[in-house]
Amino acid sequence: MKITQIEFLYVSLFVLIIVLAEGCAQYCLKNYAKTNTLYWFILGALIYGIIAYLLVISFEFEKLAIVNIMWGAFSALILTTMAY
Repeated sequence: MKITQIEFLYVSLFVLIIVLAEGCAQYCLKNYAKTNTLYWFILGALIYGIIAYLLVISFEFEKLAIVNIMWGAFSALILTTMAY
């Protein structure tokens, strides 16, 4: 099955949103570990739920391996930038 350009853009957008959401979720869980405030834990868990939903949507357009490769590449770039 050949993927069209518009489908590739959809997958790229979903993966980009997933990576940004993952950074936010990790930030929330880090704050929970520091402050032990349940709010941060619930927020981080909700964001990870959104990530799972977006992954399901992205699998409708592209295979698991391709989505994971894109996720890894975007994660390396964006999370390194966020950490800097």
